[in-house]
Amino acid sequence: MQESSFFECLDEYFEETKGKELYQRGARETAIKNLFGVLAFRFDGLAVRAIRPTLEGIQDLQRLEELHQEALSAETLESFTHALRMNGDEQ
Repeated sequence: MQESSFFECLDEYFEETKGKELYQRGARETAIKNLFGVLAFRFDGLAVRAIRPTLEGIQDLQRLEELHQEALSAETLESFTHALRMNGDEQ
C-alpha cells in the first residue's frame, strides 16, 4: 500500500523539525561550553562554577553568543555577572 502525499509531507516535516531541534540543542550546548570555558580561563574557576546553572538555564542561542562576547571583554567576573543580571538571566 502506498502512503499518501499528506503523510509523506507530514513525515518530512517531522524529520526537518527534529533535525532543527537537534541542531539548536547542539549549538546551544556548544555555546554554553565555550562561554564557560572563557569564563573559567579568565576568572576564578570556583566562582565561575557558581553561575554555571544560570548559564545552562538560558535557552536563547543569540543571548548565549552575546554573553560569550561579554565574557571575552569583561574586566572582572563581577562585571560579567552584572551584564548577566541586566537582562534578567541571573536567578
